[in-house]
This record gives sequence, structure tokens and C-alpha cells, in this order.
Amino acid sequence: MPIYETSIKVLEEALALSTLGEWKRFEAACYLNLGCVFSCTGQHERSIDCLKEGLRISKEIGDRQGEGASLNNLGNVYLAIGQWDKSIEYGEKGLVCFRSLGNKFGETEAFNHLGSTYSAMGQYESSLDCFSKALEIGKEAGNKYNEARSYGGIGTVVCSLGNYESEENLKKSIEVFHAIGAERQEAFSYANLGVTYHALPVITKKSVKCQEKTLRIFRENGNKGDVQGPLAIASLGLLHAVEFQSCKRATDFFTESIQSHQNIRGTLEDELKLCLDDKLHSIRSQKMLCFLLVAQGKTEDALRARAGSRARRLDDHEVRHQRRGESRGEQNNIEEIF
Repeated sequence: MPIYETSIKVLEEALALSTLGEWKRFEAACYLNLGCVFSCTGQHERSIDCLKEGLRISKEIGDRQGEGASLNNLGNVYLAIGQWDKSIEYGEKGLVCFRSLGNKFGETEAFNHLGSTYSAMGQYESSLDCFSKALEIGKEAGNKYNEARSYGGIGTVVCSLGNYESEENLKKSIEVFHAIGAERQEAFSYANLGVTYHALPVITKKSVKCQEKTLRIFRENGNKGDVQGPLAIASLGLLHAVEFQSCKRATDFFTESIQSHQNIRGTLEDELKLCLDDKLHSIRSQKMLCFLLVAQGKTEDALRARAGSRARRLDDHEVRHQRRGESRGEQNNIEEIF
């Protein structure tokens, strides 16, 4: 990720200059931006440290705008690593800051963040309420990016509530993201639309089309380090295996998804590794690949795939025990891996 490495280098140089001149507002802004870049590269502990330092300085100099931005971004990082309570806590504090300033842009950001967190927690009514407020404020303020995020959030939540007629909101999200050139976000919306279509068997081909668009956008933009890539590939593998009974195409997709997954894992911190692993485990890419290889008479390839699956699951087991402060040598439930 050369662009992120360059950003970090430039921001660290700017931070060093700001401390020499005691430009506190500029120093806080450097910490805020460093925190955002570290989050994008999966370095969430470093991100939290930078954002908290930026927050401390902003409070010290009475910069409510900087305080709100730091709080909201801290909420986003805690959302990424699954610490929902802290995500809500910082998101709500950020919302208070933005409201006190009459900052509609920040208020929309905060409501969208809270909507995403409540959705991740399964509290869909609260999530829908936050996304709806974000959409109303975003439209009023002419904030197209957050308007599109709100449409996407509403569409995803409505689908989670069992109403698969949510495609209109997701289509609006795609339309707005496309209009403003936000291709990465457009890809996410296509992925979510594909999930919605997959829930309706009569239009499975539309699901395939959406996932293929997701994959094409990520490939064209070189976003190989983004977790959505292997997820989209695995979804295509599942569709071809279950719906179209195409062993060869499904095998190719699952193989590519697993390889992409392994490439990304090496760049992530432990918490995000587990988050990615859990998402892909729900699709069971490794197990599906083994079944497909056996069905094609490729027994040796299936055994190699199975061995790779066991090795990764053992690594996951050790990481989870480390996160709990337990010894690596502990054997509790180790048999579940095999």
C-alpha cells in the first residue's frame, strides 16, 4: 500500500515540525490524520493511540471541531475491531460536539457511524433510526457522500429485518457513489445488493452480476488489501457451487478467495485477522473447496487444502487465546481444530 506508506511518512514529518513550533491545532490535526491512515492499514492500536492524543490536545486548546472529529474516528476504529460499547460511547460524544457547533456534516457522519454500530450489534430498529436521521440531515446539507452511506445503511438494515424489497435504497446508494466517483464505496454497495438478491432465488443471476461488479471495481483500483475482495470472490464461489452446480468455476473462485485471504491476513493486526476469518468462515470457503476437489476426483489437492485449513485454524486458536491472556500451550478445545 504505497500511498498509505507515503501518507504516514509525510504526516510524521509534519507532526515533528508542529511540535517544534508548538502549533497545537496543527499537531492535533496530524495525530487525527495519522490515526485515520493507520486505521485504513489495519493498524488499529496505533490508530487509537494517535486519535486519543489528538483528542487530548483538541480538548486542551478548546477545539471542539477537532474534538468531535477525533471522537467520531475513535468510534469508527472501535467498530472495526468489534468493541461495540466503546464505539457507541465515542460516537455519541462526537455527535454532541457536532451538534453544539451546528456542524451538519459532522452530525451526519456521527449518525451514520452509530447506525453502522447498532446494525453490527443486531439492534436494527436503533440502526434504522440513526441512518434515517443521517439521510435527512445529509440531504438538507447537500452532503452527497454521507447521503449515499445512509441509503446503503438503510437498505442493508431493511434486508436484515427480512424485507428483501430493500434494493431501491441500495440502488440509490450505488447511483450517488458512482456520481461522485467513490468507486470503493460503490463496490461495497454492489456487494450488499448482491446479498439482497441472493436471498431471492428467482433473481440469483442478479446477485452474481452485483458480486462480479464488486470484484471488478476492487481489481481495477488495486484494492487487493481490502477485506471485501475475498468476501466477494467467496460469495461468487458459493453461488456457482450451490445455484449453478458448476464445480470448476466454484473451485476457481474459492481457491482465489482463500489465496487473497491469506495475502491480506499478513498485513492485519490480530483483532482484524479474526474479524476477517470469522466472516469467511461463515461461507466455509476451505471446507467447500475440499468438497469440490473431492467431487472432481482431485483427492491429493483436497488433502492439501484441508491441511492448509487446519494450519490457519490453529493460528486462529492461538491468537484468540493470546487475546484472552491465556497460555499458548493450553489445550482446551484444541481437538475442535482437527
